[in-house]
Amino acid sequence: MILYVENKDIDRTRWDNLIAQSPNGLIYSRSWFLDRVCENWDALIEDEYNAVLPLPRRKKFSIEYVFQPFYTNQFGIISRDIVDEKKANSFLQNIPEKFRYVDIMLNFQNRTTAVGYSVTERRAQFLRLHSGYDELRKKYDNNLKRNLQKAEKNNLTVRTDISPEKVTDYFRKGRGKELGNFSTKDYETLTKILTKAVHTDNGFTLGAYANNNELLAAAGFLQDDKRIIFLKGGSSDAGKELGAMHMIMDSVIRQNQNKNLLFDFGGSVVPSVARFYKSFGTEDYLYLHVKRNLLPVYIRWLKK
Repeated sequence: MILYVENKDIDRTRWDNLIAQSPNGLIYSRSWFLDRVCENWDALIEDEYNAVLPLPRRKKFSIEYVFQPFYTNQFGIISRDIVDEKKANSFLQNIPEKFRYVDIMLNFQNRTTAVGYSVTERRAQFLRLHSGYDELRKKYDNNLKRNLQKAEKNNLTVRTDISPEKVTDYFRKGRGKELGNFSTKDYETLTKILTKAVHTDNGFTLGAYANNNELLAAAGFLQDDKRIIFLKGGSSDAGKELGAMHMIMDSVIRQNQNKNLLFDFGGSVVPSVARFYKSFGTEDYLYLHVKRNLLPVYIRWLKK
């Protein structure tokens, strides 16, 4: 049986154990992560935490809705067992109708034909790190190799002594500024995520420096025993010219070679960003963006 459970009634120990033990239990669904990316979240829970679906929620103009918070690539139904289409449909159809609008990303294991939902495929990239570095580097494209040679020629170095605040600052000045839809609070949230991740060994930060100690690029990553996930980062103009972010990503691959891990770049709808990820010889994987619109007709057009 699938039950709607309010946040105050969720057993966080059982919840986090399920996320950790499930093949599709991405770190985005850990309780500490959810607490930082959304003020309010409840959940659908099946049979004593056999499977769960987090439901980040908000209210606007007295209308409750479920949404996908910034810094979360995927949620979806997490289960120790394979989530077949029937189970995914059942979870989605059990989201209470009090939520007049639902707009969320499922995870890579979920497929659905749930009635009342529109479904769009999204694409992301990952790299299997189980080979040695030389073997992994063979998959790099020529442009990436040239950028790495440029970084090496200019004596760039990658260091771990970089604060979450610096990563947030470089993201804010770069992609954040380009996108233009992040608030001051959203940037504070990114810093809180990275701070918690670093202090609990659930992530790390890296910076690429010039030989004069100038910080050229900064990046933050999440990590568990299944995946390393690139969260956010950014480069200065000089860093872009010298291949600083290329060097950071290459450093992650070099340091984690021969491990049973996936390096998840997260994907992007921006072609240039997706090309950057693919330059490392990544594989594509699909996940689903699902929406349900039960808004009154007179405002429904706002959410199309």
